[in-house]
Amino acid sequence: MTIRTKLHPLGGGNIGSTPVGQVIFNSRTVGTYTVEIPNTQNYFIDIRGGGGGGAYASVGGVVISNAGGAGGRVYGVIRLTKGTYTVSVGGAGAYVQTFQLNGIAQGGSGGTSSISNIASAYGGGGARCGITFNGYYYVVAVNNAGASGSYYINEGITGLTGVVGGSGLGSQTTGYVYIETR
Repeated sequence: MTIRTKLHPLGGGNIGSTPVGQVIFNSRTVGTYTVEIPNTQNYFIDIRGGGGGGAYASVGGVVISNAGGAGGRVYGVIRLTKGTYTVSVGGAGAYVQTFQLNGIAQGGSGGTSSISNIASAYGGGGARCGITFNGYYYVVAVNNAGASGSYYINEGITGLTGVVGGSGLGSQTTGYVYIETR
């Protein structure tokens, strides 16, 4: 027995949908994947960019360090069309250190995570640290935390929220992509 509705006068409006709560993709492993979306319906997506790398400098008893920026985040419920999508999971930025006078440690930027051309969460920026000598003593030349990652949502896409550096995936953390039926 099927339920008749205004949109489906003969019933069967839910035929071909995947059950709610089924995980289609869930990974923190860096790489590019081909993902098959089984049916045209609503999906919850959560895309997080990789965290930027931290930096550390130590010279003459002066030690400084700072954290890389958190990756951006895009999440929400969106209607995806049945088909094949390319999913990318961004890597963490490299942690860098220096023990050289006037040396600058520049942490690497986190990688971008995305779902095809729908949305992307960019990685956080790397931290930057360095120590110099002013003729009398060692001083901090530069000590900056990494900038937070931003995001991109394809203009025509509704139902998604983007957060700058709001991913909770901080310094040196791999990105993340999650897709679940709704």
